[in-house]
This record gives sequence, structure tokens and C-alpha cells, in this order.
Amino acid sequence: MKTAWLLGAGLALLVPASQVARSAPAFNPLALSPMCLTSGAGSEGGAAVTKVIKPPPMSDAFGNAVYKVDASPEGQRWFDYGLQLAWAFNHEQATAAFAEAMRLDPDCGLCAGGYAWSLGPTINFGIEPADLVKAREAAARAQALLAKGSDRDRGLAAALVARYAGAGDNRAFAKAMDALAVRYPNDNPIWVWAADAWMIAEQPARSMPLLETVLARAPEDAGAIHFYIHASEWVGSPGKAEVYADRLQRLAPGASHLIHMPSHTYYQIGRYRDAGRVNLEAMDVDAAWAKRTDGPADLFKLGYYGHNVSFALGGAMMSGDATAALKIGGVFRAAETPKDSAWAQMGVSRAWFAYGRYGDISDVLDLPRPEHPLQQAMWRYGRGEALSRRGDPESVRYEAAEIAALRKAVAAGKAKQFLPLVDIAHEVLLGRAAMLDDRPRQAARHYEKAAKIQEKHFSDSRDPPPWWYPVRRSYAAALLAAGQTDKALAETEKVLASWPHDPLTLVVASRAETKKGRADAAAKRMTQAGREWAGDSLTTMEPGQI
Repeated sequence: MKTAWLLGAGLALLVPASQVARSAPAFNPLALSPMCLTSGAGSEGGAAVTKVIKPPPMSDAFGNAVYKVDASPEGQRWFDYGLQLAWAFNHEQATAAFAEAMRLDPDCGLCAGGYAWSLGPTINFGIEPADLVKAREAAARAQALLAKGSDRDRGLAAALVARYAGAGDNRAFAKAMDALAVRYPNDNPIWVWAADAWMIAEQPARSMPLLETVLARAPEDAGAIHFYIHASEWVGSPGKAEVYADRLQRLAPGASHLIHMPSHTYYQIGRYRDAGRVNLEAMDVDAAWAKRTDGPADLFKLGYYGHNVSFALGGAMMSGDATAALKIGGVFRAAETPKDSAWAQMGVSRAWFAYGRYGDISDVLDLPRPEHPLQQAMWRYGRGEALSRRGDPESVRYEAAEIAALRKAVAAGKAKQFLPLVDIAHEVLLGRAAMLDDRPRQAARHYEKAAKIQEKHFSDSRDPPPWWYPVRRSYAAALLAAGQTDKALAETEKVLASWPHDPLTLVVASRAETKKGRADAAAKRMTQAGREWAGDSLTTMEPGQI
């Protein structure tokens, strides 16, 4: 069981694993059972089999990674499958596949090495103390079996032993893999392993040239594309991965996470419709794979399903896809919300973004109050957005006041880190009410305040953003309504620098250009807006709904 990272925004922050004793019990590495897959595995003189994890059904839809190991044909097949699953972030099933390779060929050193590697940290998960012990023992087994192996294989085993020494040292692993990549400049998997290791060590800039070298030689390497999407996003150059992102789904049509991955690029470069689309498809693949593998009925128990749902909603909301947004909102509302999980509460709260903007107004107002304070605040926000669409400023202000009244409860609860969402929701509704009252200057003050809160707390949060749209665009719309055309236009440029091709920001820019008498520029902006918009007519969009 891996220790969860905070899968929030950008380069996630590791939740530190507990310290593990620096000296493991003595043991015979060649006596390690290849099927010891739970804690307690490994002891002096051997290890008892405590639990057998069923290997996943074989599939050729998880990528194209292959790596020659000294194994039987079946052992090789399962090793390659483990590598494909691991680079598709099917973590536990990757471990099970490597374990199956070990079972089929107990003398395969790199099969033990693959098993050890798969237990280690990733860019999204740390390592549990029990898994560190198992990984250390499996790495030692690999090193013993490969004592007379090739220089390359002995180098891999030594890197793994370094990775799991003491309390674990992934930086040592990254350095060892880097050195191995220098010795084997044409070995793509080693270069991808090295790049992955540097990303785990929070050095994505060191990963970029490694991955770019691989992709120059093998532009359809699914594992390299996966990590390049992440690395390019983290170093601030997401557009570099676009050409590769467009290929990934075709290369791994059964890998939910790899189907999802292009949305990291798409969202950052303003392809919001595509960001939503690929995640809806990833959700369907999650459901099919869970059914095939007897997985959980509650798909949110799958490692990345909630991430797919969040990104699907983010893309749908930004592109005005009401049908998709409401569908995803329903998925979130049906989800179980653990009281001790701030991220789960925040995620489920996103349902109210969809309902507020696109739900039938009467239906939205009939939806029951949720249990948790953060969700209650977002429920109030959704009601306020619906009432804004009905043209009822007094009721919108009432919902804003109720949100403010929930602030103390949110601050005292598990979801207090998302208190800025409550403040943003409060100010946005006050802005909506002021626009309905034809007080755009007052609205602008509320929107500007909300935008500053958003940018202070969530400017680096694009995974997807906790708040569904750039509030500064509402500020620009209010400025335009107040007759401050030049300032409004300047604000749209600020938004588009961070949220490229946002359709509704482009609408504000188009209207500002029209007021300045620049018809060609206005038409160009409106055309750009239409490319990423899946909703109703942009020309009739009310300023107070922007």
C-alpha cells in the first residue's frame, strides 16, 4: 500500500513516510519468495507467503514498453507487462505482474528487480515502511541473481539497492540511473527510468533532456510521452508536449491514466474541450477495467478515477459543455465523502459548479443540503449561480451571506486549507448580484477581490484548478460594463496569459475591441472563442454571467 501524495496542483507535495530502521534484519536474498506481496515478507532464512495478489489479465493496451531480460519467454512477457502497467500508473497491478514474472522464472534477476522497483515511490506516491523492507529484499535478490550478469543488468540492480538503502534514497537512485544512461546512450528504457527518477526527486528540469532524447529517437514511446507531459508542465513549457499528447491515447487505449494524461497539456495550452473529452473517455475505461478485474464497485476507490473526474469537469466547465458538466456533477454527488479527507470534500464540492451554471434552476434549488461545511458553502454557491441566472439579486445576496456564515465552520474542519474557495464563492456571488442591479463598478470590486484571493492561493493549482474559472475575466467584464474599456482589455490579456484561449475571456476582449472600433480584432477574438466553446451562443452571453 503506497503512501498518498497530495494530488492537488502542479508538482505535488509528498506526505513523508514514517522513518524505517536503517538496519534491516539479516536475510538470505536468494531465499526470498517471489510471491511475498504483503507486509511481513522477508526474514532470516526465507520468507513466508502471506498473500497472493492475482496477476492482472494480460492486455496489449497499456503501452509499448519492452526491455530484454534474462528470462523465459513467459517471464519476459510478464516483465514487459509489468513495465507497461507501471508506466501507465497501474501501480499495484504492475507489482502483481512483476511478481508473476518472478513466479514463472525464479532465477530471473531483473524480474526481482522490476518487482523491487514497482514497490518504490512515484511522482504521486511515497512508500510505506513495510513496502520499503520488501523492496530492499527484492533488490538484494536481484543483485545476487545478477552477480554474473551483464554490466547493464548489474548496474540496474545496484541502482535499486541504492534506492532502498536505509530509509530510502531516491536521489541516489536517480544519480545511479543517470550514470547508467551515460554508459548506455542508446538504451531508451534506462533513459526513461532515469527521467522518472529525477522527477520523483523533484528535478523535472533534469528529466527534460533525457526524455527529449528518447522521443527524438522513438516519438511513440508511451512511457516517455507520459513523463514528458508531466515534466514539460512542471518546467512551464506544456506546449512542448502537445504533439506527443495527441498520440498517447492511440498508443495505450486500455490505460485510463494515459488516456487522461494529454489533458494536462490540453488544459494548460487552452484546449479545454479536448481536456474534458479525454477524461470522459478515461472514466469509461476505468469502469470497463474495474469490471474486467473484479475491481471496486465504487470507482473512486481506484487510484486515479477521481483525478479523471475532476479534470473532465474542469474541461467541461471551461468549454461550456453543459451536458458533460451535469453528468460529471452527478458522478461527484453520488460519491462517498470521507469526513477526514479535505481533498475528497473539495472534489465532491465541484458538483455545485456544474449545477449552479447549467442545472435546471428549480431542480438546483430543490437539491438537499450536504453534510460537510465546505460542501455546504459550495452548495450555497451553486444555488446563488442558479438564482443569478433567474435574475434574482436579493436571493443571490442571501446565498452569499449564508456562505460567509459558514466560514468559521470550514476553518475549524478538515477542509480548512480550502477556505479561500469559500471566500471566492462569497465575493463572486456578490459580484453577480451587483451586475444584476446594474452596478458594474461595485461588481468589479467584488470580482477583483475574488480574483486576488484565487491568484494568491491557487495560481499554481492547475491539476485542475480548485476554482473552476479565472475570476479575473468577470472583473474584466464588469470593467467593460462600467465603461472602462482599456482597463478591461488589459485585464483580459492578463487572464489569457495564464488561461490561454479561455472562451469567455475572449468574448470580453472581442466586445472591448468592438467598443474601440476595431471590428477586425473583435471578429478575430470571437472566432477564437468559438473554437473552444461547446455551449450556447457566445454573442448573447450576459456580462453578469461571464
